[in-house]
Amino acid sequence: MKRVPFLLALLLAGCGRYGSSKEAVQACITWKQQGLSEGRTYLLYKEAEFDIFTLKETPATWVKDEMRDCQPEPSTRQWLGVEANVSPGSKHKVSGGFKGTSVKRHFRY
Repeated sequence: MKRVPFLLALLLAGCGRYGSSKEAVQACITWKQQGLSEGRTYLLYKEAEFDIFTLKETPATWVKDEMRDCQPEPSTRQWLGVEANVSPGSKHKVSGGFKGTSVKRHFRY
């Protein structure tokens, strides 16, 4: 009788919180959008680029970039909610000029 709670807990541990990948990614996108409403963005310096189709150069500028993103991890049946390791509102000259990302949330299905 003592094994029943243990077996039940083991069985439930294998189940994801979301019924499908689509539900999990939608939850992750909602989490990502909450970050935007909380002001979790940073400024990224975008170099000047020459467009070969229009033959015009776009000037270098600072663009607002999101700190949060959703990445699929099908081998573990989950979407990872990752966040850039930067301070909100900070400025960065090059893409990847900060120390990567950290996993903040797991959206298992």
